[in-house]
Amino acid sequence: MGGINKDYKVFVAGHGGLLGSAVVRRLSAAGYTDLLLRTRRELDLTDGEAVSSFINAERPDCLIMCAAKVGGIQANIEDPVNFLAQNLKIDTNLICSSLRAGVEDIIYIGSSCMYPRDYKNPLKEEYLLAAPLEPTNEGYALAKIAGAKLCEYCNVQYGTNYRTLIPCNLYGPGDKFTPASSHLIAAIIDKIHKARSNGSANVVVWGDGTVRREFLYIEDLADYICSCLDNMGRLPDYLNVGAGILSDGRGGAGIRRRVRVRYYKAGRHVYEASGFQSGVRMRVESEDLTA
Repeated sequence: MGGINKDYKVFVAGHGGLLGSAVVRRLSAAGYTDLLLRTRRELDLTDGEAVSSFINAERPDCLIMCAAKVGGIQANIEDPVNFLAQNLKIDTNLICSSLRAGVEDIIYIGSSCMYPRDYKNPLKEEYLLAAPLEPTNEGYALAKIAGAKLCEYCNVQYGTNYRTLIPCNLYGPGDKFTPASSHLIAAIIDKIHKARSNGSANVVVWGDGTVRREFLYIEDLADYICSCLDNMGRLPDYLNVGAGILSDGRGGAGIRRRVRVRYYKAGRHVYEASGFQSGVRMRVESEDLTA
């Protein structure tokens, strides 16, 4: 379909997470009245039969796939089996069930970790599978690549509008602050908060401080996702979504410095070079979104 009527039924898979909750807020504010929302207890997305029955019964017009098993670097290193297997199940169940039920529109949320490690920058959509992945979260990355490819194959074989958005690093309301599952910004905030509470003089950060990353506020990504609903037929199979600004670990010109200045003026960052460190520079090419 060329555009989404606001009376249409939209299934937001993973509506309780960082991105899913922001998407629901944005859809509701924009006047979408028929939102399908199910908690993990109500619908186990790794259960293929349950997912198929649900989608067949509800027949959504559009699916926004925010659901995934996610975690920090440590969690990915310790449990690559489940980061690969569970995400493969979630994506396969949702996409294949939607295809069988005649759902024409899907927005699949990928990740910049789908791109090769230390490859050309900025990262362009055509660089997918061009070189080896970052090993610390390879299981998760492989699952996201498989989900994106499955969407692409559906488009080619069946003429669907299954689009993959590939955002950079995310932050914002609803993030997790536990070390095992937090994103980078939330992890830094948690470290600073604990250091301040404990009276510590330093905040220990993994890496050597030279890694540069791109960050996107979660509400901005949710806004863009909602804007895509009226243009599904015109979107490419893969589309990067980023802010176009790189921040390094030293806090000289980024979000982390602003957090530090506000909450922890007396402290300083200590970089643990022996800690895990991924690719040195990562920014997604997103010029088409800002032109």
